[in-house]
Amino acid sequence: MLHDAVVSSSQVTILNTFKTIAPGLRLGKVLTPKELWRSLFQYNSFAHKQKLLEHIKEIHPHWSFIDSHFMNWAHSVGLEVFPWTINKERKIRVMIDRGVNGVITDFPDIARRVVK
Repeated sequence: MLHDAVVSSSQVTILNTFKTIAPGLRLGKVLTPKELWRSLFQYNSFAHKQKLLEHIKEIHPHWSFIDSHFMNWAHSVGLEVFPWTINKERKIRVMIDRGVNGVITDFPDIARRVVK
């Protein structure tokens, strides 16, 4: 069951607590637009933070920041990318074409239909 769930938060302290409570749980870091914008200009700094947070294997940025440069960088440092919140079929298709690993949506039935 732990492999079917992801705890996602913008607060590193919350993620650290979950890592202690449930070491096998997948954790994802929500990137707020401000934090992501800052990281776009400081890839090395953000990569350094990622090494400090080795238990975080996913990032969850706003969908509007997803482009080929961002995806190349994220995958090069070993991060999976799950943008939020995408509820339109067309936008889900665009994100898949850009190489995201999955999407955060309020309508999983639409996402399932797109990936089938």
